[in-house]
Amino acid sequence: FGAPLPVTLAAKRRQGLMPGSELFLPGLLHQARDNYWRYASFRPAFALAAAGAIGALVRRGPWLLVLGWSLLYAAAYTALGVTSYFWYYGPLVAGFVALAGLGLAELGQLAERWLKRGWAAWALKLLLLALALRPLVGGIPFMRAHPDARQAIYRSAGEWLRQHTPPGTRVGALEVGMIGYYAERPMVDFAGLIQPAVAAQLGPAS
Repeated sequence: FGAPLPVTLAAKRRQGLMPGSELFLPGLLHQARDNYWRYASFRPAFALAAAGAIGALVRRGPWLLVLGWSLLYAAAYTALGVTSYFWYYGPLVAGFVALAGLGLAELGQLAERWLKRGWAAWALKLLLLALALRPLVGGIPFMRAHPDARQAIYRSAGEWLRQHTPPGTRVGALEVGMIGYYAERPMVDFAGLIQPAVAAQLGPAS
């Protein structure tokens, strides 16, 4: 790779300077709005997370550590000015899920308090749990039935390069990981993730 330390973050900062690049925070809002909020099955999770955030602030319990870590992570990446990639939001999911679970617990306690631990309280808690789990029930089978089609394409491209190019041939690409693995050829990454000199060329004039 040419250096003992990865240069991914520095490259993503350079990419964030390019015209038309979507930065981390706008990308987060875009992901939340267009990939989750637009689907009705995900909306209860947002409501539960909001209830969980209120509960964490009121009770000032250990869940504030999860909330604070997620906020610090988002603030750091926003301040760094990195460009938006959907996998950059994975660490925020832990905080969101924890808050949704806390919100579920808070509403369950309210149900017991209002309905006096009767069958109605259990029915309400089961309804809340069903609403929270609904996206998983439909989402996981969908993801299994619709794998990333790019994987087969990248593998085929890499295998073709291995069979039709001499060893040591340098190959330029944007998706260097899987293609390079199957090609077994030195890769030149157009995005600068593995070559700092390439990343340095990215910027407002690129």
